[in-house]
Amino acid sequence: MEVKEAVVYLSLGTNLGDRKHNLATAIKVLAKEAGIITHISSIYESNAWGYRSDNNYYNCCIAITTTLSPHQLIQATEAIEQSMGRLKTTLYTDRIIDIDILFYDDLIINGATLTIPHPHIAERGFVLLPLKEIAPDLYHYKHFLTIDQLCSNQQQLGETYRVDGFKTQDIIN
Repeated sequence: MEVKEAVVYLSLGTNLGDRKHNLATAIKVLAKEAGIITHISSIYESNAWGYRSDNNYYNCCIAITTTLSPHQLIQATEAIEQSMGRLKTTLYTDRIIDIDILFYDDLIINGATLTIPHPHIAERGFVLLPLKEIAPDLYHYKHFLTIDQLCSNQQQLGETYRVDGFKTQDIIN
């Protein structure tokens, strides 16, 4: 039986400890356990979303090809988060690493433990800007717009800034 490869877009964020190191570690483990990384965005800094925190986030997006099913992939990302020290809570809170599945091919999944596309993509500048960098023409089939078009609404981008002089690609080589 032939195993189908899927193109998946992930968002990574961290606001505790050595944020650059946290992103690099998560990317390295994803490359080892989840699939082949094909694109990595720059790192963007943003305020916390959904709660107040004195700790700003570093965020990036990656594209991978994987043979894991969506449910196998969410299990893998949660295992990586846990191995890095993330404590799972039902509330938004500071975290050492957060890995979200944004898109998995053109699937739409509305399950109890997994929703694809991620339900908050269009509201989060810290997801849209790095995603635009690696996949501007990616079509959001629930909003009927490309990522580039979703970025045209400056209000939803909030205060999200590219971290200068630094590409995620540099920290994983």
